[in-house]
Amino acid sequence: MCGKVVLSEGYPHNMNNTNTLQLVILGETDAIWFPDRTLESPKALNIQQLRRDYAAHGVRFRPDAFNVSRQKAFRALDEAVHAGLVTTSKNDKSKWVFAKLTDAGERSARAMACLPWLDVVKPLVVKLAGETNRADEDSLTHGWIPEAALCPGDRDGKPTATGGALSRELARLEMVLMPAFNRGYVEARADQKRHVYYRVTKAGRAFAVANLGNAGKPDPEPSDDDDAEVFVGAYIDARDDAYQRLDAPLNRNLREIGELPLPVSMPWCWGHARPVAEPKTKSRTRRNASRAAD
Repeated sequence: MCGKVVLSEGYPHNMNNTNTLQLVILGETDAIWFPDRTLESPKALNIQQLRRDYAAHGVRFRPDAFNVSRQKAFRALDEAVHAGLVTTSKNDKSKWVFAKLTDAGERSARAMACLPWLDVVKPLVVKLAGETNRADEDSLTHGWIPEAALCPGDRDGKPTATGGALSRELARLEMVLMPAFNRGYVEARADQKRHVYYRVTKAGRAFAVANLGNAGKPDPEPSDDDDAEVFVGAYIDARDDAYQRLDAPLNRNLREIGELPLPVSMPWCWGHARPVAEPKTKSRTRRNASRAAD
């Protein structure tokens, strides 16, 4: 299934509606914070817009992401809000509902999906803050650390992993830094060769100072529990579906319904378009004849 997550009645496992909702919102959130290595339009523009929306409101709540009615989806959202796991807001320019996980909601959701929490990312943020200067935070060209430098390496600082092992290590690094991305502690940029560079922000430096000497915790180990497999599957489905939507043009005007597909829009144009009227002008001969008759 892609993009359709069944609520509790569809799962024979220990998952309730609140758990499903948390995992879907987490997947929608992580999809917009992955480092963009392609720099292609419209994905790059969509990511910038959605990140700004997330900072102000969160991610757009999509009842159609669940294989249930809208009433049941919004009922699950209300339950999560009352439980202190999710906050909601509305944009003044639209009727969309935006949702964002609270710290407690995100921590429990990442635990269900076997993903690292801030306890794991603390040493990396401290390392990034130690390798950059405070003056580099406002610079566009300074203070960026290559992703390979954050992977386990030898005495010369070169990563010990190569090939596919290095790719897996870089992917693990992205998932570890995900809680720092959506909080604005760390930002990422990519070059034309799709190499990613990281830099700590002012908020990230303050977070690093508050956690000096904190060794952090290791990554959570994959679980063999059947429930964990279902939780991870729900998260991956929501994340992959949200990431695929980034390739489509994003509706910028929140008052509009968005672009209409050609099979819908073109027949309307053909049926309602008015023919262009010819200009009402008289030839010189007819005009002279009319004057002579007068």
